[in-house]
Amino acid sequence: MNSRKVDPPVLADGEAGGEAIDEAPADSRLRALLDSAVDAIITINSKGIIQEVNPAVERIFGYSPEELRGQNLSILMPSPMRERHDGFISSYLRTGNKGVIGTGREVVALKKDGSCFHAHLTVSEFHSRGRHEFLGVVRDISAIKRAEASSRRLAAVVESSDDAIITKSLDGTITSWNESAERLFGYTADEAIGAKSSSLVPVDRLGEEAQILDRLAAGERIDHFETVRVRRNGTQLDVSVTVSPLHDDREAVVGASSIVRDISERKKLERMQAEFVSNVSHELRTPLTAIRGALGLVAGGVTGELTEETREYIDIALTNSERLIRIVNDILDIEKIESGKMEFQMRTVALDKVIDDALVANASFAASHETELVLESDVPAGDIFVDIDRFAQVMANLISNAAKFSPPHSPVELAAEKRGNWVRVSVRDYGPGIPMEFRGKLFERFAQADGSSRRRKGGTGLGLSISKAITERMRGRIGFEDAHGGGSRFYLDIPLLAPVCADGALSDRPRVLVCEEDLDAARVLRRLLEDNGNAVDLSPTIERARRLLDCHRYAAVLLDLKLGDGRGSELVREMRQRKATRLTPVVAVMASDGRLGELGLSISDIIYKPIDEQHLLEVVERAIEIGHTQPAPRLLHVEDDQGLRRVVERVMPASWIFVGVEDLAGATEALDEQSFDVVLLDLALPDGSGEDLLDRVGNAKVVIFSASEAPQEMAERVSAALVKSRTELNDVRQTIMTLLHNSLSNDTATH
Repeated sequence: MNSRKVDPPVLADGEAGGEAIDEAPADSRLRALLDSAVDAIITINSKGIIQEVNPAVERIFGYSPEELRGQNLSILMPSPMRERHDGFISSYLRTGNKGVIGTGREVVALKKDGSCFHAHLTVSEFHSRGRHEFLGVVRDISAIKRAEASSRRLAAVVESSDDAIITKSLDGTITSWNESAERLFGYTADEAIGAKSSSLVPVDRLGEEAQILDRLAAGERIDHFETVRVRRNGTQLDVSVTVSPLHDDREAVVGASSIVRDISERKKLERMQAEFVSNVSHELRTPLTAIRGALGLVAGGVTGELTEETREYIDIALTNSERLIRIVNDILDIEKIESGKMEFQMRTVALDKVIDDALVANASFAASHETELVLESDVPAGDIFVDIDRFAQVMANLISNAAKFSPPHSPVELAAEKRGNWVRVSVRDYGPGIPMEFRGKLFERFAQADGSSRRRKGGTGLGLSISKAITERMRGRIGFEDAHGGGSRFYLDIPLLAPVCADGALSDRPRVLVCEEDLDAARVLRRLLEDNGNAVDLSPTIERARRLLDCHRYAAVLLDLKLGDGRGSELVREMRQRKATRLTPVVAVMASDGRLGELGLSISDIIYKPIDEQHLLEVVERAIEIGHTQPAPRLLHVEDDQGLRRVVERVMPASWIFVGVEDLAGATEALDEQSFDVVLLDLALPDGSGEDLLDRVGNAKVVIFSASEAPQEMAERVSAALVKSRTELNDVRQTIMTLLHNSLSNDTATH
């Protein structure tokens, strides 16, 4: 900027001047202030002529200070404001009507290159040497205007979209909800915003939602994920969900944007098609079986010696009938998978075992195509949770494809690589690779590249589609990539469970065993418990849980009653029969309408689905506290009915010390010899009233369990009063355990 001196504003009459300030330093400070401002600052006289500008003017408008001084301010204005500018000033000086002076407003400004931009203008008046002058501050708000326009366009797109568009935070709290979401789910925006997105997810798919949030937190985008969601009225609908992470200014993931498309009609059509295909396939299977059998008999010489020409035709017919049967079988597999009728017997199995089985089972097929099946690397230690036969079916498909498309005398390479909590099992060939135009439909039904060389290899075109469906049912992922050096690498990613006895590291943290068939849900539970200071092992099956219990000592076991290879009650019975696990606390996880049955006698507590995270942590902490820092709870049951005493003993956890007596004398003797945590007391005893014991129980919690209702005064002296005719035994159990847990929590809080 030119060194031309700028006179400081002169105070108007009547204003206090304060202390005298040295003029030179004040001018220097004013100059520094003007030079450092990011907004354009312009002074003009009463005729609209530019007097002074700061450096920001050149950056914003493109004019140097020398080009602007002496010019009318209208040079920075587009028409028609340019023609009207001088009139604004003269009108103000004549009438005193300030207009924009002293206020701010948005205007359109003109750059040197002729382009216009949005600006915010603030105009102030001051006096210098007795003359009116004006100071304008111009801020370029083009970026703000573009952002506003983009937001308006985006809002218009969101509101006009046929798809539900929803945003949510990383804890699943809904933050926006468009009109299509209202139509699709039945909730208004006011009802939905602030609620949890899990309210739209079926109970049996809550683990799926947790996995999506975990993947989003890692910055991953999820495209066209087909699943099921729940409307307000409780009905379910098929949807396709695309979820993208939302980032803040520092690129941290803070939430997610979900586009939810209703695909119910498409799914309905697919089900109709599947039903049609299934019916046709079943109708074809019977005659095809007869045709193949008859041809086989003829080829075997049942009808007599065949001429060479006849044998050739019979062999062609037999080969094609067998191929047609394979097509029908594959179609039926697809239909079973899509209709949910294909049964999966999920088991934990050592990864190295299924890899070895795949090598042995498919070696002869590879050899028949002049290729060799080899293991490329060591197999990571650990278990996978799969249907062993279905896993073998997928491996056979990938290996057979690789062998068919490999050049003679080239290897087909198997490999297994640990990737975090997953293992990637891959099959690599050295064939021609996958044509670019075919890759998008590789896993579709009847998908086969059109090249004649590939068509000659045979196949139904259903193998990869079936493999994809099987892999996804086993909670895995399947895909392919170009292999370095040529060929293709097909892979499937399967959740990997840590080796059962490999973790020998000592830890001060309580160790918890989580037995849960749904590995997605299990990993959510593990994260919660680990964040709360526990070490956690996972088991989706009873068999793996047995091995883990053999290797480790657990502070508590969190047990879903339905596991991959049986019921959790089997595991609890075994634990209670073994010395090492007889007192290990077990927390049962079950549906809200489930019943414990005889399992109630062996568990420490119950958690009902859907699981409340805070309640889960509290229950597990209580179980650990009871199991490891407290002696076994002691219960005295005073009851003259021996049968009832035996039933109550069975209802209570097996780890409790149970003492049953039939009268006052026996109760008095027991209370004199030892202390109890809880006394379950019948009032009507053969040798007197149970009330006589109330002064002898010490600190024990007293629960009256009698045929008649306890008097009000007596009921106020005890912890609970129950009437036999109105109380289930499981309610008695729950009352006792709640009292004990509350007592333990209070004792812990006071220390």
